[in-house]
Amino acid sequence: MKKLIVILIAAVCLNSFTVTAGSPSIVKSTDKSFSVFFDDWNESDLTVQLKDLTGFVLMTDNVTDEKVTGKKYNLKNLPTGDYVLEISGDQKVMTQALSLNDEEVTISDNSDLYYAPTVTIDEDKLDLNVLSLSKDVEVQIRDQEGNVVFKTDLGSQISVNERFDLSQLDNGEYAISVYQNGYKHKIKFVL
Repeated sequence: MKKLIVILIAAVCLNSFTVTAGSPSIVKSTDKSFSVFFDDWNESDLTVQLKDLTGFVLMTDNVTDEKVTGKKYNLKNLPTGDYVLEISGDQKVMTQALSLNDEEVTISDNSDLYYAPTVTIDEDKLDLNVLSLSKDVEVQIRDQEGNVVFKTDLGSQISVNERFDLSQLDNGEYAISVYQNGYKHKIKFVL
């Protein structure tokens, strides 16, 4: 009996940790619909997007009211196939795979969380910081014509803290793209 109580207390503590981690929960509501609960996201402006596997955005919902703790989404008019639900705020993005057949939506057990990179420019130095959670990280810098002027693979790290020397680049507009396991964050900057 004592073991059962200890296991229950541990399960409650683990569940509390998951809640404080700040991830939204996605729950199947009916056959072809699901609900997203934002209570633990800890950001006030959120964007919910449903995309096909090519990245084409099928639906966008901006959730800006802090009083909204959840929303229901119905997929009954979509064709059978695989989709990605993306929930994003200023600091992080969560992706969740969904499958839709003729009868129901299936929510994958696994979701991915990506933290937004922080980029600081000081004259000709670029500092990049991102919590990558052991995801493979690749960095590309492109000029205003879209040409890659710098590219590096930083491998799999828990956290990326890198300084890049941009003194060889001309003054102008650039964009840094930080890929984490293929997911792209893009930030524009001027030298």
